[in-house]
Amino acid sequence: MSRFIVTARQSMLIAGLIQGFVMLGLHEWIKSKGFDVSDLLYLAPLYTLAVLGPLTFNFLRAEFSGRQSFIYASLISGVLALTAAWFGWSCETQTAPQLYQSANYIAGLWIFSFVSAVIWFHILPFAQSRLRRSEPVFSYSGLFEDAWRNLLLLANCFVFSGIFWALLGLWAGLFEVLKIEFFSDLFTTRYFVYLATAMSVSVAVSLEDKEASALVTIRRYLLAVQARLLPLAAFIVLLFLATLPFSGLQRLWDTGSATALMLGLQYAVIILTNAVWQDGKQPLPFSSLTRSFIRIALIALPVLALLCVWALNLRIGQYGWTIDRVWAAILVAFISLYAAAYCAAAVRSGWLQSLGRLNTAIALLVIATLLAVHTPLLDPQRISASSQISRLLTGKVAASDFDYEYLRFNLGRAGVTALRELEKIEHQAEAETIRSKATAALNMQSQSGMQALQHVPSQQEITARINLYPKGTAIDLAFVEAVHQRMQDGNYDYYSRALRDGKEPVAVLAVDLNKDGAPEYIVLKEPFAVFSKQGQQWRLIGNIGFNHNDTTHGKALEQATANADFAVVPRQWSDLRIGGFEGKLQLENQ
Repeated sequence: MSRFIVTARQSMLIAGLIQGFVMLGLHEWIKSKGFDVSDLLYLAPLYTLAVLGPLTFNFLRAEFSGRQSFIYASLISGVLALTAAWFGWSCETQTAPQLYQSANYIAGLWIFSFVSAVIWFHILPFAQSRLRRSEPVFSYSGLFEDAWRNLLLLANCFVFSGIFWALLGLWAGLFEVLKIEFFSDLFTTRYFVYLATAMSVSVAVSLEDKEASALVTIRRYLLAVQARLLPLAAFIVLLFLATLPFSGLQRLWDTGSATALMLGLQYAVIILTNAVWQDGKQPLPFSSLTRSFIRIALIALPVLALLCVWALNLRIGQYGWTIDRVWAAILVAFISLYAAAYCAAAVRSGWLQSLGRLNTAIALLVIATLLAVHTPLLDPQRISASSQISRLLTGKVAASDFDYEYLRFNLGRAGVTALRELEKIEHQAEAETIRSKATAALNMQSQSGMQALQHVPSQQEITARINLYPKGTAIDLAFVEAVHQRMQDGNYDYYSRALRDGKEPVAVLAVDLNKDGAPEYIVLKEPFAVFSKQGQQWRLIGNIGFNHNDTTHGKALEQATANADFAVVPRQWSDLRIGGFEGKLQLENQ
């Protein structure tokens, strides 16, 4: 009897089929039992294994044996699953089960997913190099080839799957024209979506051997195009640094975005330098004069890095560590490391001969650091909580001004743990205030509830903060009373935030939206709340969704309103036009 042998392509398709079934199973499991943020403790690692396990196997299987590919895919996805478990555990707040709906949670999930993808992309070429040579010595030339191959292959998976689904959409649409809806119903079921998507990715990877030369050609073209931009990037660096002594640093800090721009410029120079150097075997595309010009820019690169470090240090000194600043520090640290390394390579004789060794060492450091971020070693939530508590206890911020809400709703388990420690604090200035506010924060189930701890303005203060339009219109004091009552009830929602904060006068437009002879009041601050008088009571009925993104500050709206440039657009509830902005009423109960 002949022995059945599974080919590389067949094993890759099987891996894709298994991935589709596992992803579908996880979806059905969540659907049947519901989802709570505490479930991330096991769901995050399961999804990590389900996504990265088969994908890593397929990327390796094109060249290596099934056994080798399975072992290394298990190791890589297993390590990332451990970091996912820590991420899931640290997200759990223990007292706010609905927190997973918040923007902070969603942002954290996206950051974790992105960081995991970066780690996976960095570690895969090292695994391929290790398997190919069976020794822990990494050739930069091989790492360079593998990294570009993986990048283009991954891009091809997205393109292939996108075209695949576009064709299925055409297929279903054509038959719908003939009143045959079977295919559209089939293609939109989650069973088909999961299995077909996973299989399409596996098919795209399995075709690599047939299109390997095309991938090499694309890589050469992309690098050649990028390389031509390096002299321009070098010129921008030198021109900016030459201008800086005349403009001064204060203008730089006043922008609020200088650090991000300088980081972007450094990153562009680093990427473009690698596009020119590649693996060090290609002939140089520039004259000796241009190469000298580029060297000068690389030698000057650490100056930009030091400015970024300085700016970040100023912010941390003023406001302490936050999650955003921890990530900013990691990014600044790596860009600064690259800048120093490329400067060192530029001052040596020859054309950046040590670049390969430097890139390899930094890549390994990137892997180690990003893995540590999702462990207790370098957890941004723990670092941020510790820093903010230190600022409170050392008197850098008053107990009444401290942001307990940030601990409660932004820092997951670390923030909740810190608040519980504050509940027990004694022998500390303002200890009673700290304990009461920490307890109040822990008892909150939604972020808006934190604002109930703040001062509620009087009806007279609210009235003074309102600029009612059209000018000369008398304000209905029942409206002021209704808004004041919402605040007293702890109903601090973002609809009345501008009236409560009192940072500046708030424009309110009185206009009849439903043609009942009585005006509605529209607060011209995001999210443009609409209040209507029903009987003798003013009630919040919804908000206006405008068609311009630049209305978030309300300045253009208020100016147009002051110029009497507004009108209602007939509808059951009329639309509203102010200047060039049009908005629709979005009812609260819809």
